[in-house]
Amino acid sequence: MQQKYLSKKIQLVVLFTLSGICAIAQGNSKIATPPGLDNNINLKVYQQAVGLGDYATAVHAVHYLIAGDPVKYANWVDTLAVLYLQEGAYQQAYIISNQQVATKGYTEMRMQVKAISAKNLQQPVEAIDAYKILFDKTARPGYGFEELQLEYGIRRLGETVATGNKLLQVIPAGDSTIVTMAKMDGKTAQQVTLKAAVHNLLGLAYIDLKDKDDAVAQLNEALKETPDFEQAKNNLTVANAVVAEKKN
Repeated sequence: MQQKYLSKKIQLVVLFTLSGICAIAQGNSKIATPPGLDNNINLKVYQQAVGLGDYATAVHAVHYLIAGDPVKYANWVDTLAVLYLQEGAYQQAYIISNQQVATKGYTEMRMQVKAISAKNLQQPVEAIDAYKILFDKTARPGYGFEELQLEYGIRRLGETVATGNKLLQVIPAGDSTIVTMAKMDGKTAQQVTLKAAVHNLLGLAYIDLKDKDDAVAQLNEALKETPDFEQAKNNLTVANAVVAEKKN
């Protein structure tokens, strides 16, 4: 019961937003606009639709561009994946980004679209693989945290411990990155430091691995980072209770 309850309390946090993906692609915070603008009516429709936030229409415009001249507008395939992601059409975004990675090779944008799409499609193994590649290549803590949460979510406990410890090594000293975690009522949330959230997940993994001493140590570290961290307090109580039972 405890393990099932705790698993529901872990919220997945996307630290890199869609605007961040587009910034990776084009060096700015707007929807990616590949080179090759001309007087094509579909280009005008695309620009007008994106300006209005009408991504469904923008998707249609890009499809017409690529179908009309697949050589000239080959670079727009990545934009199409980003637009589908913006719409919440995760299946289409995943298919395109996966094909692009397979045929054109890795880019951070392609792999991030693939990772986010897979996670939203409830494909944790595919999402873990994508986030692992992103974390290994960039050492960005946000990718590592996504990988960590997904690994614990499907109880890959050994990988959770390995990823968590690796993540703690790359989070800068004094880092003030904040993530949102659910409170114990399941209805409200609180903000904690990224490092506290990592220690909390490591504590949970160690509880599941029956390594109570390490669980208590990790949860105490989480509370040093964020003293009012409700999840960590609850998990520490659980860990200490189990330790007491073991000693008795």
